[in-house]
Amino acid sequence: MKQLINKIIDFNDHLKDFDFSFEQDTARDELNKLKLLFADILNHTETINKKQSDALEPYESRINLISEIVFEIDLSGNFIYMNDYGIEKLELNLTDIEQGKVNMAAVIHPDDLEKARASILNNSSGKRTTRNEYRLISRSGRQLLVQIFNSPIFEKQKMTGLRGIAIDVSERKKNRGGVA
Repeated sequence: MKQLINKIIDFNDHLKDFDFSFEQDTARDELNKLKLLFADILNHTETINKKQSDALEPYESRINLISEIVFEIDLSGNFIYMNDYGIEKLELNLTDIEQGKVNMAAVIHPDDLEKARASILNNSSGKRTTRNEYRLISRSGRQLLVQIFNSPIFEKQKMTGLRGIAIDVSERKKNRGGVA
């Protein structure tokens, strides 16, 4: 859809420079109708995108109320979304996440990384994984034991990433005498 929009924009920009001074009234009228049609399509598309964005806004604000780490990663392990709590807890930068510059390898303890990668491969078959425990490391080096529940994200029957929630179980493990 985005490619179509870009083509329409390019065509519309091209029409702005087109010389309509020739005598062929019919052709000029048809080109003007086409130009108006493309402008309408662009306006309609912008309206749809705005409505979709507005519709998602209440959900994102609710997700930011959760005191657990909510995230999405792509198949390379780059975070493409993380709620405010996760960003704060792991001491990350929102802009870096939005630009896909934070990989899971930066926050998962090195000893747990292969297990995490294996979990992603397991998810590629469409299975939801539960009760995977990993140690996360904040930028300052503070460790956090989490239990991750995730499920694959599919677009057009192809897995494009994972969406999940990481629940802090550090205190619970300490109280039970487990290592955290």
